[in-house]
Amino acid sequence: MPMKKAKSQALPATDPNLDYLVGLSQAERESRAGDERLASAKAKKHSKRTLRIVKRVRNVPVLGICEYCNAQFSGDPNAGNSESAIQKQFNAHDCKPVNGSQAVAQS
Repeated sequence: MPMKKAKSQALPATDPNLDYLVGLSQAERESRAGDERLASAKAKKHSKRTLRIVKRVRNVPVLGICEYCNAQFSGDPNAGNSESAIQKQFNAHDCKPVNGSQAVAQS
C-alpha cells in the first residue's frame, strides 16, 4: 500500500525581532514602525556628533566643542565637575551642521 505524502504548508517567513508586533492592528504596527524609524534617524543624527576637549587647565577640561556643528561648551575648573558639566551641555544642545562656507569663516 503506497503511503500518501502529507502536504506541507509553507509558513510565512517572520522576523523574530518583530514578534512584539503580533496581535497588533495594522495602524498600531505602522505607528510603531514609524516611531522606530524616527528613533533610528535621531540616532544617526547624533552618531555624527563628537565632543572634543580643546582646552585644559591643570589637566581639568574647561572647553569642549562639537566636531559636527562647532558649538562650544565650557566648564569651571574650580567647581570640580567641569567634565560632567561640559558633557551635559553637549548632550543637551541642538546640533545644527555648519555648511562649508561657514566652516571656513570660523576657522
